[in-house]
Amino acid sequence: MELSEINFTQLEDKIMIRISRARLVRTHVRGAVHGGIFLASIIGFVFVVRYGSSQAYNSGFYEYASLFISDTSYAFSHLKSMFLSLAESIPLLDISFAMTIALICINSFKKSLSSLFKLNNINKNSKYSHA
Repeated sequence: MELSEINFTQLEDKIMIRISRARLVRTHVRGAVHGGIFLASIIGFVFVVRYGSSQAYNSGFYEYASLFISDTSYAFSHLKSMFLSLAESIPLLDISFAMTIALICINSFKKSLSSLFKLNNINKNSKYSHA
């Protein structure tokens, strides 16, 4: 095959079609992965919040917190001991797990939306996306 017989525009079109298809596949996979992580983190967040609320109930956190609302004069007269008791009864590990899962959920939601918008932009801007 001689150099004059090669049609460079067809070659360029074939290369660009393969690149466009690879971008579409990569965007689809990323969107699916981040969407799955988002759904899993929502489910995990629900379970962690339910477990944390049961731990807060078992530790007496609700009793100390309700004392601030129901008997404020007693709570303010014994403020130091009330705050220490309240601080000891807070389920910090459960709160930190819930915050971590919430951040994972927000980040994966952001990335799945970003993949969706990238997919939309690839389809709009590429003349090779429909080939």
